[in-house]
Amino acid sequence: MNLNIVSIGGNLTRDPDAKYLASGTAVCEFTVAINRKRKRADGHTAEETAFIGCTAFGKQAEVIAAHFSKGHRICIVGRLAQDAWDDKTTGEKRSKTKVIVENFHFVDRASNTKSKPLPPANDQAVTQTKNSQPENDDVPF
Repeated sequence: MNLNIVSIGGNLTRDPDAKYLASGTAVCEFTVAINRKRKRADGHTAEETAFIGCTAFGKQAEVIAAHFSKGHRICIVGRLAQDAWDDKTTGEKRSKTKVIVENFHFVDRASNTKSKPLPPANDQAVTQTKNSQPENDDVPF
């Protein structure tokens, strides 16, 4: 049996980096900082921070790019993926594990979020955005 599910919640470390692929698919990359406090053996509190790279595609990428910015809290459910490449300067093999977003939730109140459109890739993307209707699941009430 194979299982690849990850659930994280934290704060964005920077504004999401959004763009369109040549195919017209929206892609949004961002990093989530996850803080954990623990008590050390000497009684003092220690804080650990993990920085997790995340990538969203399609409509989710557009929504994250439009409504999230540095410091906003987000909860994500997704799957782990590993990028592998050869370093151009050293020639060494490199890899990075990241989360592919399959679902996300707003944590901050709506009044704290911003709204900025993702620039369209071409005229076809503009037409699709103007003519698309929200699904019932996308309505927040």
